[in-house]
Amino acid sequence: MACDRAEATSAGGYMELDYNDFHSKSKDNTTGLVSWTKETDFTQQYNLHLNLDPFPNLAITTGVLVTNDLSKSTAGDLYTETSTESVRPSIDVRLRDPLSIYYGEAGYSIQKTTTKESNSATQTLYNEIYNASLGWSPVAFPTLPLPIFGLQATRSNIYDQDRTFENTITDTVQFNTRYNPVRQLDLGYSAIVTKNTDQINQVETDNLLQNARVNYSDGFWQRRILLSTGYIISFNNTETTQQGKGAVSISLFPFVGLSNVTDIPTTDTLSPNPALIDGNLTVSANLNIGSSPSLVGDTKFREMGLDFGVATQVNNLQIWVNQQLASDIANSFAWDIYTSEDNVSWTFSQTIFPAPFGPFLNRFNLNFNTVSTRYIKVATRPLVLTVPGATTPNNQSIFVTEIQAAVTKTAQAASGVTTQVDQLYNLNVSVQIGEGFYFVSSYNAIQSASTANGVETTVRQYTLSTGLNLARHFNIGPGLTAAARFSRDDNVNSAGTSQGQYDYGATLSAVPLKTLRSSLVYGGTTADDGYSANNVTLNVTADLYQGISFSSSATVGSTLSNTGVKSDGDTYLATLGIVPRRDLSFSMTYLKNKSTSYGGTQQFGSSTQLERWDIGTTYRPINAVYLTADIGEVRETGIPNNLSQTYGLNWSPLSSGNLQFNFIYTDGVQSYLNQVERVIGPTLTWQLIPSATLSVSYFITESNSSLQNQNVKNLYVQYKMFL
Repeated sequence: MACDRAEATSAGGYMELDYNDFHSKSKDNTTGLVSWTKETDFTQQYNLHLNLDPFPNLAITTGVLVTNDLSKSTAGDLYTETSTESVRPSIDVRLRDPLSIYYGEAGYSIQKTTTKESNSATQTLYNEIYNASLGWSPVAFPTLPLPIFGLQATRSNIYDQDRTFENTITDTVQFNTRYNPVRQLDLGYSAIVTKNTDQINQVETDNLLQNARVNYSDGFWQRRILLSTGYIISFNNTETTQQGKGAVSISLFPFVGLSNVTDIPTTDTLSPNPALIDGNLTVSANLNIGSSPSLVGDTKFREMGLDFGVATQVNNLQIWVNQQLASDIANSFAWDIYTSEDNVSWTFSQTIFPAPFGPFLNRFNLNFNTVSTRYIKVATRPLVLTVPGATTPNNQSIFVTEIQAAVTKTAQAASGVTTQVDQLYNLNVSVQIGEGFYFVSSYNAIQSASTANGVETTVRQYTLSTGLNLARHFNIGPGLTAAARFSRDDNVNSAGTSQGQYDYGATLSAVPLKTLRSSLVYGGTTADDGYSANNVTLNVTADLYQGISFSSSATVGSTLSNTGVKSDGDTYLATLGIVPRRDLSFSMTYLKNKSTSYGGTQQFGSSTQLERWDIGTTYRPINAVYLTADIGEVRETGIPNNLSQTYGLNWSPLSSGNLQFNFIYTDGVQSYLNQVERVIGPTLTWQLIPSATLSVSYFITESNSSLQNQNVKNLYVQYKMFL
């Protein structure tokens, strides 16, 4: 019997035209010297693709992406004209069965980028990529405990037209499998084989990375006993063959990805962020370093870090983002490197400015002096508005997607075979002794053994935590609940040095009314080395009336370092929300923090105070108009007062919503730059037809400080049409 044949063909694509006009005028207040910069940029992008389905389970996609960028820049008497042309044809073939049990895919693409710059030689680079994958994923049979596996192979070849200064081939084969024979047991294994050949410097690097894990979790005796345990072993083998000169990058594999947003990067604790080390280079890890935060006055550090588990040598970090960046944008970021042994106190290492970016890979490449550390992080502020093109829509949202670490060595130093075996074991037990009374214990062991040039190094670290948790509801008062905890933590490192501490705390919560809630929280720590900390916090939340809510907290605490330095501090926070009508709302916040330190190694005591207030409102007089306003002030010891104002308007003049008008005005002091900055600008978005959109924005930025006054005007126009 002849097989049924179903053919389907579809075609599509898009056209995008972008025009950016940037003017900047600066005056040096010391010398009186005036300088100005003018830059125009016109980018054309055309995409066409054809989808073919010659058979029911076979799909073929082929297409081409053409980009042309013309940039003209004038700075004083210096004129520069740069033209970049890029052509990227591709083809992709996919095979998948109707039940999605198995799949196969193969593809090829080549990108040719030619850059012409005035007074410079024309440069042409190629990026050739082959890829293939096979997989087995029997999700259609959930009752059968069948394994899942996938196999991917990729070859990347980056070279210049004459293969004189760039000619690198990277081959990668990756295998992944996962198996759940029973609900409580999760097994996994992955292997990555990478071969990198630098034909210019005649250096070849072969790397094999294997990772196996076992996780078990279950409950016993009507779940009065909870048990979870896991074991991970990672084997990394690198062989370097040197026939010339050059450098070799050896990848490092951290246990945890970390991130935070803060004003003070020297004393903060980063939180786990698995998306930073999940291997996905395109999905956001929720860290925006674009100009959108700066437009509303948010200039806090964006921090991304790694936990290696044990002290590890590292001198290279790669920060991946979700898009290609123009050189002006990429070169404006400054990257501060910090190290830590406890993820609490951080030591500044050095600043990388600027960091190389691209050209084919969407990543910043940060090289720095070799450090040996368990925790490492890099901090950068959001994109500054005075950079050419900063306010364009695509540069307002630049999301970090991944952070990778490596140690780079000269080919001569890395020649030979280097191996590293990392092992991580954890055990967690919770036992319910009585109603609301639990015994909890956890044990973590990390071992890292490496061999390089015949020298073996082994690092071990063990952590044991044991404690009691109590959570009870009492009838002695309305909604009265009490909880307490007590634990002992012990850490032992390879040198046999032991560090332990006691952690304890108690919480008393009351809900006398449905509209009134309060809690009193105490927490403390006492370490064997003499360090201690104690703090008490009172929280109150009340719904005073329909549409009116109030919350406040007050904290008093003190710490004593192991060097005898004592620090006292108190913090008060209050928030009031008022919604008098459905179309109108107000919010008010007040924060005050005061801290003093004295004694120990300090010759003189020190005191700092931070006071912040903020009032915001939103108003929607009609459905087509939305207004926002926010005003606030920050007063901090040793820093000029920061008064900020932000006003916004969103208007849809057409009932269809196809025309959108936005307006923003911000005015405030950037403390870290000690300058006053004002931003004003409208944005117009018009959907001309369902497949075509026109966007226009115009921003004026004024920044004034004791050193320099600067005025920036930026016009951006985009037209995009889908076929």
